[in-house]
Amino acid sequence: STIFGVVIFGGSAVTIFALLVLFSSALFEGGHVGSAINVEHVHDHAKLMFGFMCFWTYVSFSQWMLIWYAGIPEEAVFFQARWTGGWEVISKALPICHFAMPFVIFISREVKRRLWAIKAVAVWLLFWHVVDIFWYVMPMSTGHAPHFMVTAADVGCLLLVGGAFFAVVLKNIGQVPLVPSGDPRFDRSVHHHQSH
Repeated sequence: STIFGVVIFGGSAVTIFALLVLFSSALFEGGHVGSAINVEHVHDHAKLMFGFMCFWTYVSFSQWMLIWYAGIPEEAVFFQARWTGGWEVISKALPICHFAMPFVIFISREVKRRLWAIKAVAVWLLFWHVVDIFWYVMPMSTGHAPHFMVTAADVGCLLLVGGAFFAVVLKNIGQVPLVPSGDPRFDRSVHHHQSH
């Protein structure tokens, strides 16, 4: 009765759209894609990021409710480990910082059309997604249990994997055309605008 895979998918989708917001807004502001990306496109990316943030919250709450309602001891140990040894602070912060605060800020259409606000929320959600994954993995690991701590190895692994990812992306992004050629729908996409 667990939906851990769906919860991880929801958080990963938030991260994908947060990175898409950051990359597309950087390409737009830098003038690297001409008129192929405009505020309307970034606004749509922000709406998708907002939607998946709500989805992540829904499935995370559903996961907690399933485990709490079933009351099966071998499943309840998952949350017991995250409610002791300092992990309870993160357990309380995640619903507030990964959902409630961004929801209140980002519900407005006007905020989703301001690039600086979109980028700020995207960076905020990226940070809290990393915290969420850390919260999922580390309380049960032998090196950390049962007390909360962040080691140099934790930070180093994150920087190594993140650095390798961005090195490959940024190296390859300069070797391909950023604007598609020959796409029959390209003209319609360039002139995309919100109807309301």
